[in-house]
Amino acid sequence: MYATAPQLTRALLAPGASVSWTITFFPVSCAPIERVIVFEVDGWRNSAYKLLCKASADIPCIAFKPEIIFPAVSSKKVKSNIPTYLKKKQRFHFGMILVPKYKDKTSFRVISDFTFRNISKLPIVVTVTFQKNLMKEKIDHFGFSPSFLYIKPNTSKPLSVHAHPQSAGLQSDNIVICIQHNPEPIIIKISCHGVRGRCIIEPKDIVFEKLMLLRKATKYVSIRNISSLPLNWKIGNFTNLYPQITPSKKKGLIEPHTTIFLWLTYHATVVESVVKTFPIEIYDQYWRGDPVFSEKISVVLASYDVSVIVLISESVGNHLDYGNIKAGKEYALAFSLQNDSPTEIIYRMSYEAPKDLFCDPYEIFEISEQEGTLLPNSAVTDFELKVKCPFEVIIKEVPILLVKLYHPEDDLDLIATLPMPISMSTTFSSFKIYPLPELNFGIMDVDGFKSLDMTIENTGNSDFTFAIISQSELEEYIQTLEEFNNKGRSKTAQGRTESAFAKKNRRSTAPGAPGKQTKKSRKGKGKDTAKGKKEKPVTGKRKNAGKEKGKGTKAEKQGVTFLPKSIGPFIIQRTAGSLLPKEFMHLRIDYQPKVEGEHAELILIEVSGSPENLRYGVPVTLRGIASYPVVDFNDINTMFRRIDIVDNFNTAYPPKHGRPVCAYSTSESVLEFYNTVVGYKHNADVLIENKGLVTAVLQVNVEKEKHGSEISDENVFSLVSPPDMYIQPYSSEAFTIQFAPISLQPQAAQVKLKLKNSPGMKHVVGVVRVRGTGEVPLITITYPKVPDVFQGDPISLDFPSTELGKTSQLYFIFKNTG
Repeated sequence: MYATAPQLTRALLAPGASVSWTITFFPVSCAPIERVIVFEVDGWRNSAYKLLCKASADIPCIAFKPEIIFPAVSSKKVKSNIPTYLKKKQRFHFGMILVPKYKDKTSFRVISDFTFRNISKLPIVVTVTFQKNLMKEKIDHFGFSPSFLYIKPNTSKPLSVHAHPQSAGLQSDNIVICIQHNPEPIIIKISCHGVRGRCIIEPKDIVFEKLMLLRKATKYVSIRNISSLPLNWKIGNFTNLYPQITPSKKKGLIEPHTTIFLWLTYHATVVESVVKTFPIEIYDQYWRGDPVFSEKISVVLASYDVSVIVLISESVGNHLDYGNIKAGKEYALAFSLQNDSPTEIIYRMSYEAPKDLFCDPYEIFEISEQEGTLLPNSAVTDFELKVKCPFEVIIKEVPILLVKLYHPEDDLDLIATLPMPISMSTTFSSFKIYPLPELNFGIMDVDGFKSLDMTIENTGNSDFTFAIISQSELEEYIQTLEEFNNKGRSKTAQGRTESAFAKKNRRSTAPGAPGKQTKKSRKGKGKDTAKGKKEKPVTGKRKNAGKEKGKGTKAEKQGVTFLPKSIGPFIIQRTAGSLLPKEFMHLRIDYQPKVEGEHAELILIEVSGSPENLRYGVPVTLRGIASYPVVDFNDINTMFRRIDIVDNFNTAYPPKHGRPVCAYSTSESVLEFYNTVVGYKHNADVLIENKGLVTAVLQVNVEKEKHGSEISDENVFSLVSPPDMYIQPYSSEAFTIQFAPISLQPQAAQVKLKLKNSPGMKHVVGVVRVRGTGEVPLITITYPKVPDVFQGDPISLDFPSTELGKTSQLYFIFKNTG
């Protein structure tokens, strides 16, 4: 560094003149430099002027650290295929890259970004090129973008480098980084490994041997990846094989040096013998570009048919028709199977339950031979199907029986299923009675009344009649039923029947029928009477029952009235009737107990046309419990537990001076109020406990009485609570007695307790005697004594002579002596 001036280093300055110097910096190293330039003025003392000059130099460069430039750095061998800078080899390796089948440089390229950071204090200009390009080699396995970078100080810019090998094997090159004004270039070694996508596909010819129609067979094709990269595969142009052949997969991924199996399933749906082909194409891992490999697979398809004929001789048509049969009895029909196929066929019989069949078909159907072999060449095998239906059902050509045919070589390979339609109609009375098994009235008062409904519903396809009898009438019922069955049941015009006991227990009032009609019966046909009230049974119809609602049952149309029946404390308002299909009826049953205790009566509901297990009817238990409320009016400790209980009243009780109190004396059996001031009120609670099973209805009344020779005042004792109390079972309720004296005269009264819902019971009336006397406060005044002062009027205070401006005081005392 030095300073120069035009032609001289000394200058004479005239007043107001100036001179300029130029300072030049030419560094020879990157170290910082400081220089001091001194300017002196001649002839003047202390006239030196110093100029400090500082400068520094730098070379344009970038940070050449692998961790900064490359996205991944490793000191060990990398097993994955991620582009990584290998420190030991000082080379950036892109890994294995698939070589395209055709000359397409960009199909499978791998791109990685190199980051160049300017660590100098000057902006740099970077030029990038390949060493092989400098040597003018034609094969290009790598590329980059851009070729020119301008990087400001302390900033970074990426360089996108990609590898796309055009041939298999290890490919390498060097990237030359040239920085302007920096004579030393930077060399980055790069490499990649080109891999050919190859697979071994076996077999190339698949033959499905002669296959029976409706049978399926499976073959496989193995695809082995012999390359070092994962490859994708897919089936191309598979539409010409669909739907006869179904692949397990249509595409997938194969890891390096592994084998996968493609399963092809042939469904023999038509008789055919053809040869079809389809290609298997191999792609790179990301499905980029065109296939790198493909192989054609040929498939030979051949199938034949099976013929089995069903022969039914005893039935009309092509199904097993049992016609109208009786429920619970066994019937049988025969049929045959004729095998016209050239091979044996295994058969198995099974059942498929329709919606109308409410049980397992195996319970009502029985085949003579469940499984076996059908001989070839038109051989005939005979069968017999038995049916025993325990309920009513109508089946019209429903394929309940299934004949399943299997291949003789594989008894699990289903060839075909031959449905055997079945028709039959079984008649049986089907009904519902609820509630079952008992109708429980619960707990109620003796002489009470309660009604419940029992419902009978016809759920079948034919009408029926019913009758209700008691257990005591069972023997008579059995005898009547046997006689009636021996004679045969008579049918009505509509083909319906009535039970024997229903005929016996009805009273006909139809026009022209024997017997006298009353005015009441003519007005209310089809109505029962109980307790002087007309009661009509509730009948209804389920949806789509084939009969309009509200038209009544068959018996009501004919004007038949059924008398109520009493069984113990229970009254059945209707004992017989008839119901059309899907119709229901509510039967009212009354419970009116006269004695206390538990009541249970067994009744039987006989329905015509019932199964054998209900020959004597459906048992229903009528159950109820009658009870009285249990209240003990002598339980002193319970009734008066909220107040004081004493043996007798003496000088110690009650306190003469204190708050109002109330106590019950066991010796006098009286409830007495103390210290109640005239004009005020005092309450006392009496608890009543119900220890019974039913609610107790208690009536409370207050009646005045004499106290000695004096008659008590009106309304001195009263009830605060309502006069009627409802006490739930095993609970307590309290009623409140209020004492409000209006004079100093002693008062007395009786509180009478009566159970309203317990007629005929003893000890249902209780009496609580109450007494009380009104009190008034008594005040005594004590006056002060003033010496030498005359005490005049006893209710006056005489103050002595007091000096003006001073104060005199006198004291007097109020004392409560009441």
